[in-house]
Amino acid sequence: FPYTTLFRSVNKDMQVLNAEGAPIEGLYAIGNCAGNFFGSPDYPMTVPGLSLGRCHTQGYVVGRAVASK
Repeated sequence: FPYTTLFRSVNKDMQVLNAEGAPIEGLYAIGNCAGNFFGSPDYPMTVPGLSLGRCHTQGYVVGRAVASK
């Protein structure tokens, strides 16, 4: 997957990646911090709560990743 934005990338466990593409230990990003999934005419950023489902799902992914360590 990696999901990339202008400022950061995350791996499949939602760990933030450094400039070389290696995960930064202990640093995770979810929701809009993990990348701009929304922002097109179909998914405007101005609708409150639009990314909540994404936050819940990615929070679950991070929880599983942290618990497995």
